[in-house]
Amino acid sequence: MTDEVEQLLSAAALAGDTAEVYTETGTVTTVAFQANRSHALETRLVKGFGLRLIHEGRLGFASGTNQEALNDVFAAATETAGLGELAGFELPAKCDLPETHIENNRIALLPVSRMLKAGAGLIQLCGEQIPGLKIDLSLEKTTTQTNLANSQGLDAEYDKTTCALNFEGLLLVDSRFVWFYEFMNLSREFSFDPDTFARHLARLAEQARQPARLKTGRYPCIFTQSAAVDIINTLRPAVNGKSLEKNMSPLIGRENKKLFDEKLTVWDDGLLDFGFGSAPFDGEGSAQCRTPIIEGGIFRNFLFDLKTAAATGRESTGNARRSYHSPPGPGATNTVVEPGDLSLQQAIAGIKEGVLVYALVGGGQSNVLAGDFSVNISLGYKIENGEVIGRVKDAMVAGNIFEISRKIAGLGDTLYDFGSVQLPFLMFDDLPIATEE
Repeated sequence: MTDEVEQLLSAAALAGDTAEVYTETGTVTTVAFQANRSHALETRLVKGFGLRLIHEGRLGFASGTNQEALNDVFAAATETAGLGELAGFELPAKCDLPETHIENNRIALLPVSRMLKAGAGLIQLCGEQIPGLKIDLSLEKTTTQTNLANSQGLDAEYDKTTCALNFEGLLLVDSRFVWFYEFMNLSREFSFDPDTFARHLARLAEQARQPARLKTGRYPCIFTQSAAVDIINTLRPAVNGKSLEKNMSPLIGRENKKLFDEKLTVWDDGLLDFGFGSAPFDGEGSAQCRTPIIEGGIFRNFLFDLKTAAATGRESTGNARRSYHSPPGPGATNTVVEPGDLSLQQAIAGIKEGVLVYALVGGGQSNVLAGDFSVNISLGYKIENGEVIGRVKDAMVAGNIFEISRKIAGLGDTLYDFGSVQLPFLMFDDLPIATEE
């Protein structure tokens, strides 16, 4: 505990308040390329603290980056408590924290020169195999030290490193741009196969040059992992404890009931090795854990922080999410969908006429809290007689995650790591696809 943190907690104690101080210190290094050329190299410092206190039973919050202005931050937090929500809970005391694997010295010490070389090499290789492809690429590594101390005697901290590659490519095909997107979580190891990456992209580009006609109708649909992320993420608002507190979730009163296909098992895993949302404790000091959301099609749990747990008569699941400049609120850590037993080749081979979706864009006018989605297929291909024959244009898919997940045709046998989401491809037998045909 630093002198500044101790000073804030002492001031709260003198005022008869309980308080917590959340501190973040770290660096973010980004190597960026635009239109196939090196664009920017940036290293920025992240340093600040957030003070949350319970003053006369109400929550107050303020944050700052200047440790010389502690009195101002304390005064601001006390003032906001005058209009703050009722707390209804106590801050957690010190507890045993789980072991996590979230720190990687090799990533922390990764030289910028290697990041630049890796990015430039991948762009060159993709450009050679796909003439005309314009690439925006970024490699970003983050090192963070987080400390949380409160009036109950809690004083805990952890170090964390993350690293990721974001790849966006634009290719002009028939006077229209086709968008390719790829992501890699490199937090475990800064290593990937550029040849395999480029060949995969070249295959997608070649298939995209072949137009395929698709009439509006209902079709079997395979969402590859990059598109399935958008589908699975529609679950998150419904299982958030805030939605239960506000009586806005379609899952209210349905815990321990079979609502989904038995193939579907989904976890909120706050201890996932090198997951972006992993940590030994959450934004309030509660131990993070592995919480089942759906088990074999049975809905099991909402996700709570201390406030929503108290308001609904539950216990925190260790899901308080925050940064130093924002107060905690409930949210997912890492969403993990257990894989099935299908390879992508097997799934495609079994379809007479259907759609293979690689990327979605937009949210339409969907009711997110109800699990609705209505999205454009920005990169999708027609499947005909067990083969991918070409790209579909101007197509949209719509549905409701709770309805379509009652019957899942299949799950892929391989998980893909998107940092805070790990999942296989998802396959459905009968989804409505709207086109201009």
